[in-house]
Amino acid sequence: MKKFILGLVCGLVLAVGTGAYASDAIRAYVFPVKFVVNGKSEAPEDGAAALNVDGRAYVPVRFLAEKMGASVGYENETNTVYINYPDYTYVKMYMNAGMSKPETVRLLGDGYKEVEIAGNGGGKAWRYDIGVRDGYRVQAVLQSIETWADPDGLKSGRIRMQLLILWDEQQIARYYLAYAGENGEIRYEVDEAGLTLARDKLLARAADLEAKHAIKIVAADTWQGKLRVIARDSENFERRRSDSELRRSVYEAAELNRLLPFPLELKPFTLDKRADIAGVITEIDTERERMLIVDETTIGSSGRPDAMWVGLNEDGYIVEAGGGERIGFGGVRIGQKAKAWYDGGIVDQSYPAQTKALKIVIEP
Repeated sequence: MKKFILGLVCGLVLAVGTGAYASDAIRAYVFPVKFVVNGKSEAPEDGAAALNVDGRAYVPVRFLAEKMGASVGYENETNTVYINYPDYTYVKMYMNAGMSKPETVRLLGDGYKEVEIAGNGGGKAWRYDIGVRDGYRVQAVLQSIETWADPDGLKSGRIRMQLLILWDEQQIARYYLAYAGENGEIRYEVDEAGLTLARDKLLARAADLEAKHAIKIVAADTWQGKLRVIARDSENFERRRSDSELRRSVYEAAELNRLLPFPLELKPFTLDKRADIAGVITEIDTERERMLIVDETTIGSSGRPDAMWVGLNEDGYIVEAGGGERIGFGGVRIGQKAKAWYDGGIVDQSYPAQTKALKIVIEP
């Protein structure tokens, strides 16, 4: 066996330079040991060897940890080795916007790839390919990427998870997470701060979006790791805007990068041919500009007929049946038949219930 003297063993194992002092010197022997990890024979690719020091085996930390699916990071300032097993729960629990680069390395290791993100909000980013199976080469373009994730690798289980981190100088601005769900569908998530920021930007620019594209944001909220948006045409309530058109406009308003998948749940809203309620006007509240429509043909679980106080949305209208002219609440009378189409917003479930409508049709 080959004999040699070295400084700190950890320094050699981790390929990190350290200063060696006489008091630190030890005698070690190259130990020609074989590694079998989870039933598979493995060998360090960089030629790192196991050592025998006073009858104890010292093995390459990075090699062994990464073969077992863990991440490894080294902090030179504190001479600290960080070993973690980042899974979905770990990332969601510990990762957050504002975290520094050293903190990120402590949590996820230093095995990231630096990539260039094109488009709005792009720039230098870190991509972590977590839990990559031996010998698999990640299928993701590294420069000016249109997709940063590897769907095939995630679906097949060759990659456990992928993480893309966008930086604002030395702090995390936003991170994206990609993984395969139980049904094999690729799921994309973003940190909670990123979801909230996207929602707030969208709502702040809602008026500009309506003026520029005639798209009205009916509702926007964050729920279970997604940004949920209901949107409609602001001029023609029966017109269904295409999903791609709505998505492009929402991305623009929320300042999202269209080249990066975002957990956006988008629901186009249009008026159906069938009204939400049809019945007789039994009361009119002129002060609050609403009417009570009662449908005696539909009896609810309480044994009472379906009834709804209906006001108008800010851009809603009342019209006479047969394509007549639009009228105000002053032109409506008790006893007339009416049909109403709700605006997709909140319905107060008291009895009678209360809501807003985009369209109310009155029969003469």
